Amino acid sequence: MLGAVLVVTGPTVVGPLLRFVRPAGTTGPILRAEGVLIDPIGATAALLAFEIVLLDGANEAIIKVAGILALTIVAGAGIGLLAAFVLDEALRRFLVPDQLIVPVTFAFVVATFVAANEVQEESGLLTVTVLGMYLARRDTSTVRHVLEFSESLRTLLISALFILLAARIEADALRDVLLPALGFLAVLVLIARPLTVLVSTVRTTLTWRERVFLMAMAPRGIVAAAVSAIFAIRMEAEGIADADKIVPIVFLVIIGTIVVYGFFSGPAARLLGLAEAQATGVLIAGAHATARGIALQLKEHGIRSLLVDTDPYNVTRSISSGLAARRLNILAEDAAHNLDLRGIGRLMACTSNDEVNALATARFAREFGRREVFQLSPGSRRSGETGVPSEYLGRQIGIDGVTYSTIDERARQGWKARSTEAGPNLDTAVDDDLFIPLIRVIDEQMAFLCRNDALPDEGIVIGMAAPSFQRELDNAVAERAEAVEDSTPG
Repeated sequence: MLGAVLVVTGPTVVGPLLRFVRPAGTTGPILRAEGVLIDPIGATAALLAFEIVLLDGANEAIIKVAGILALTIVAGAGIGLLAAFVLDEALRRFLVPDQLIVPVTFAFVVATFVAANEVQEESGLLTVTVLGMYLARRDTSTVRHVLEFSESLRTLLISALFILLAARIEADALRDVLLPALGFLAVLVLIARPLTVLVSTVRTTLTWRERVFLMAMAPRGIVAAAVSAIFAIRMEAEGIADADKIVPIVFLVIIGTIVVYGFFSGPAARLLGLAEAQATGVLIAGAHATARGIALQLKEHGIRSLLVDTDPYNVTRSISSGLAARRLNILAEDAAHNLDLRGIGRLMACTSNDEVNALATARFAREFGRREVFQLSPGSRRSGETGVPSEYLGRQIGIDGVTYSTIDERARQGWKARSTEAGPNLDTAVDDDLFIPLIRVIDEQMAFLCRNDALPDEGIVIGMAAPSFQRELDNAVAERAEAVEDSTPG
């Protein structure tokens, strides 16, 4: 029973860890898919193990297992597909009012879960997994409206469920199984997981680094806790020996795997070259001349950048300049998964389209957090109005709010991206409209200068400079040197 229950890895734990580590390559999608698909498999395996424990003869066990498997697949997949088709058609034909999309979808999930479990125990997880996969693959589906709601609901329910399940465990029960559970945990982490990955990745294109990282990421979560609690109660009712030890062992394994993988998955990814210690780089949406200039200035100061654009000319020019660039729509559904985001922890959206900039910041806020998504200020369409409502905007770059029109106009006048030291000369240049500050860099750490920010008094400042900026700067330096020389006695 323990082996069946602990098959699951737990997407509720894997997801946050992957958002923190952000590994490159296909390891992230593989681990996310594993976490989702393994839940119904683990629940079904636990049911089969329970039924086998209650049976005496081998022939009877084989027949029983075959029947449960067949009914689980038919009931789970059949009800899930039927419910998904009905819900998708209702949403696609606008039969559900917008304000009811979330509650109706939630009702479908609960109803299909209960219906499948009525036909065959523990097939509900398979049903809702099939339902979710079907809707996720349908371009016409508007079920993405429920994502934000479901994440909040999941956090609340899982927190409450962990407390309720853990409240059933006595401290003495944990002490009784502590040493065996630690040994079992060591076997799971050091032997079972590596062997599982080795066998599962035979004849695949995964590199040995990616395989090792897959071995270093298998935390257990709420599904293991919930399923173990259910079957432990049933096994105790059947009078099966040591059934009361299942839940304490599972909880110790859950805590142990979260601690082990939580502390060591990040260092392992960095050691394997799949992630970087600090995500100081920037993803730039737009690869026009000014964006390329900013990326080159960042590169000179040791900061990685990745430019994304749909224009092949801009992408080609970026690559020929020695910059990392991809021809890709920043709003593509799988854009984050198709990009190598190692060492990148923020977004700068500076395309010519204000709406695209706003949507890009909204999309990558899920990846980097709302604090780390920036965009050019939207241009005014009428006096005092902007084209994009403020609640949809990312953090706006530029101490006075820089629009794409400003950048484009200055670029046509010969302005170029360059870096200069912070200080009195910079203050004067900004006051004289010779320099537009955008980014501050100190010790290879960058920070965007946003609206209403004060000019930095230390470090390097990257921005757009007028053609006469260097001449004015040289003149200011010369004048200051002459003033110092005149004031020196003798």
